[in-house]
Amino acid sequence: MRKKHFLIYLIILVGIAVTVACALPGLKKEQSAGEPSKTTNTQELVVEEEVSTEIVTEAPTLTAGISEVEAEPTESPQNSGQISYLHEGNLWLYQVDSGEMIQLTSFNVNDEVFTSYPRARFSPDGRYLAFNLGGEPWIWDFESDLISDMGAYRHFFAWTDDAQKFYAINGDLECPPIEDLDDQELMNFDIVQLDVNDLDNPSLIANVSGGLRFVSAITQNSEWASINSCGCCSECGPAYLWHLPTLNMVTPPVGIEAGNFDFSPDSQEMVFWPQQMYGYVEAELNKSDTNYSDVTKLFGQSNAVPINARWSPNGAWIAFTSIYLDDDFTETDQCVHLIKPDGSQETEVACQFSDLKTWSPDGSQLLYSQNNGTLEEYFIYHISTGAKISIPIQVDPYQQGYIDWGWLP
Repeated sequence: MRKKHFLIYLIILVGIAVTVACALPGLKKEQSAGEPSKTTNTQELVVEEEVSTEIVTEAPTLTAGISEVEAEPTESPQNSGQISYLHEGNLWLYQVDSGEMIQLTSFNVNDEVFTSYPRARFSPDGRYLAFNLGGEPWIWDFESDLISDMGAYRHFFAWTDDAQKFYAINGDLECPPIEDLDDQELMNFDIVQLDVNDLDNPSLIANVSGGLRFVSAITQNSEWASINSCGCCSECGPAYLWHLPTLNMVTPPVGIEAGNFDFSPDSQEMVFWPQQMYGYVEAELNKSDTNYSDVTKLFGQSNAVPINARWSPNGAWIAFTSIYLDDDFTETDQCVHLIKPDGSQETEVACQFSDLKTWSPDGSQLLYSQNNGTLEEYFIYHISTGAKISIPIQVDPYQQGYIDWGWLP
């Protein structure tokens, strides 16, 4: 009986052992199946790290955007403009920032270059340059690089404050034959306003008659002008102040001499000085309203002669040249000066026979020449710093009217 029970117990133990032995491989498989699960979790972590990496790569993009904003200039790009001048009978441009010199016209040396109004002027925005050359008036459009003829018997004079409009002279500007000199009193011309987009339809400002006359300055509002009188076969006299709507000549107050004028940009004031026809004598530079009221002396020194005064385009300064004489009225020097319209802050810019030429379009710089007797050099003067910069332009003598300074379009 006990043997029987022993056999039974033995069989049970063997069965348990077999069961345990069979179960162990299954457990191993479950653990092996669990390992890929761990690997999967690891893969997921890697993916999370990749997402994190993508976020990091986006950060430089944001930084670049901020950098672009910070790099954006607070002021407009530098535009010191360009200077026009006549060299060997042709019109040239000097670009101030780059120093580049460009020949604009190509007239032959034998072509007619004479004109009653030898001048070139940039429009207020710099898009156009109008000039009289080769016996005709022209307008150069820098945007289209096209040149237009203003038409026969017209002479460009000055731009208005509208960049599309300008003043021109149309009429008698040459004397009759000598056998008909008695007819010179019949000579007359029109001051007209033209639009660059409609050159065939001028608007009449005034008709000036009474002989051979020339305009030397006109206000922006076309109300006032300085006009001289020239007898045929003789010299021209001083200019007079004309009120164009009434065609009245206005005389200066007693004791005040005037023969040359320049008007303020707002047309409300003028600066004037005497005409020096037969050698230089001591004189004064004065300023007043455009009807000669409220006269103020701006400059007057012993043995000094002010000439060539010009308002700055912004109205903040008046620049002029002064000629200095010895007791025998011989020129000893020539200087360029600056002064405020109220007579303050007089500044000597340069001497050594210097001469004012023109203003920069924003009124922050001057162009002047310096002549040592054999060579004429040109300089730019910066008002805020006092710096003087030489520029390598060569200008035909007695052709100052073609010197102007405008914006680059």
